[in-house]
Amino acid sequence: MGLLPFYMVRALGFGPVTVAAAMTPIAGSFLILGPLGGRLMARVAAPRLAGVGYLVAAIGAIVMGLAAPRESYLWLLPGLVMFAGGLATAQSPIATTAISEVPAERMGVAASIPNISRYAGGAFGTALLG
Repeated sequence: MGLLPFYMVRALGFGPVTVAAAMTPIAGSFLILGPLGGRLMARVAAPRLAGVGYLVAAIGAIVMGLAAPRESYLWLLPGLVMFAGGLATAQSPIATTAISEVPAERMGVAASIPNISRYAGGAFGTALLG
């Protein structure tokens, strides 16, 4: 996801404002599906919900990869929405799982672990691939 704006500039020829507009479906997916993931945890076990979310995200990444040679945003959009929607759905169960087994005095540290992991992974991925 960190390299997607670079792809949009280089391959699709988008300018900065167009890239920002093209990335808004990510925010929309998180805005709509993030709270849904939290509500679904009442019915579905957290590990299962996170697994399904990550599976949907992986399928979205594959769709984006297959769309990339076509160099068209309309081919890229469904994969982008699936990828962001899967991550949004998995975010609540992962955060809940991270803090559920920790003593109260350590909850702040436990709650930061998923975010630190996500940021570190993004930084390493961008450094290695781009």
